[in-house]
Amino acid sequence: MSLHFEFQLAFNFVEPLPSTMIKAMEFLTGQRPEPPNEWPDPEDDFVRSDQARLPLLSGLAQASQGRLNCGEAVCSFRRAFRYVRAGEDHYQYTLHFRCLWHDDAFYHTWWQLVPWMAKYSDADGCVG
Repeated sequence: MSLHFEFQLAFNFVEPLPSTMIKAMEFLTGQRPEPPNEWPDPEDDFVRSDQARLPLLSGLAQASQGRLNCGEAVCSFRRAFRYVRAGEDHYQYTLHFRCLWHDDAFYHTWWQLVPWMAKYSDADGCVG
């Protein structure tokens, strides 16, 4: 019998976010149909894994829709307004992801994916 995990991840990315990371996140969240030609950190364990060849986050959110979890599965990567300084609007890329997973998918994916994304977090290498 498989265990289920309700997983939620939300964080802001550093600015400026490299275009290779923007394209990678757009693909992983289902906003871009094809994987990017160039990945950030091409030698990273996640990028070299099979998981990087799938629209992973959007696929997991869709698969968990209507399961046992309360609320909705969410997969959102967007550029959001953050604040105004000296009359200038400031924006930042943000990710919000929530789904219900079987333990095997959780253990095969997150130990590689989260450290890879943490390199681009605005919270000193932390993803939460």
